[in-house]
Amino acid sequence: MPRVLVLDGDRATVVQASSFSQERDLHDLVRDHPELIPTADLFGEDFIPYVVGYEVRLGGKYADLVLTDSAGNLAVVEFKLERNEDMRQVFAQVVEYAAQLWGMPYEQFEEQIVRRYFNSEECRKPELRGKSLVEGIRALFDPTEDGWEERFRERVSTCLYTGDLRLILVADHLDEVTQRSVEYVRAHGLTNLHTVEVRHFQEAGLHVLVPTAITSRYVASSGGQSAARANRPSTAYGPWNEEGLAQCLDLIADNGLITDDDRREFAAFVQEFGNLASRLAEQGLATADFRPYSAEANNIFASIGLRLPSLGNRGVVRCACYAGDKAEGATGVNLLWQVPGLRRATEGDSAAAARIDRLVAAVRDAIASPQGKKELIARIERSGEPWTPLRWFGPSGRQALLEAVEMFFRDMAS
Repeated sequence: MPRVLVLDGDRATVVQASSFSQERDLHDLVRDHPELIPTADLFGEDFIPYVVGYEVRLGGKYADLVLTDSAGNLAVVEFKLERNEDMRQVFAQVVEYAAQLWGMPYEQFEEQIVRRYFNSEECRKPELRGKSLVEGIRALFDPTEDGWEERFRERVSTCLYTGDLRLILVADHLDEVTQRSVEYVRAHGLTNLHTVEVRHFQEAGLHVLVPTAITSRYVASSGGQSAARANRPSTAYGPWNEEGLAQCLDLIADNGLITDDDRREFAAFVQEFGNLASRLAEQGLATADFRPYSAEANNIFASIGLRLPSLGNRGVVRCACYAGDKAEGATGVNLLWQVPGLRRATEGDSAAAARIDRLVAAVRDAIASPQGKKELIARIERSGEPWTPLRWFGPSGRQALLEAVEMFFRDMAS
């Protein structure tokens, strides 16, 4: 039987391996101490976890924990004891939970998951009572950098919209067959699935927990794909620049999910939007950033954000051009993605409300396809975060988009 030696000053105690009496014991220990999850070993990056959901009802079942970090990344955690369940069932459950979160609007996530947990007896941090997601993380993390709130909200929204969720299975023991199965599905595309083994040692009133990241940080791909392709890193926000665009285009070329024509169209539009962003920033009408991003799944986008200086760099109009599974092998824009947040930031300003309405109407009118116009309105009403395929716009429509954005920022500055 495994043992560990605990040294406390001159005192030495040999502690023997012990089983958890029930699954909830492990569950609640990680809820109260989420730092037990070895995120640096799993993800190869800083991910200090905060619990924002507990026993979350998703699709008629309950996900054990939902985590975020200070950057707005999201993770779903499921716990199982070796003696209780077939791990194959656990795999299916955690994927089902991710599917239920996929596409969920930010506001729904905050209201139905985060606030419900913050205001429940299960939340052991009274400072979170009555707080929103941003307020809660601010209370725990106390960020100081400018623009953190907008970037955090945007990242959470992106994770939900694209399904970029870390899936973590935590068990007291993972046998060789289970480990091999996880490595197989990771090597064949599900690279956001991770496993952690937490061994429990107990002697009298002393308890020792030893967490180990079982899934390796890097997994070799099969089918001729490179390991680098399967594990592309996210890149941080920075000023719009040609190098960033080149990096994003390299990722898209490696993605293989879009045609060469779509890629050229995508590159041309990002270049034009980036030039507009630079021009508005130089004139003091907006602040601009660029982020070439690669999710753990096959989703890539070039994200160019324009913020209003008059709102303290809040109120983002973001052009996020996607390529990948979420985009169904196409490219497009989420130009109206932050319109709901922009409305909140300018609440009570009738002139600003009218300008926002004009921007929405201009985007709709730029769509060449009548069916596309109807679908855009339906998506706005459904989630407020409409994905708009670039193919809906002809060349004149894409030019109209750029003109509408420029007019909006000039009007807001007047």
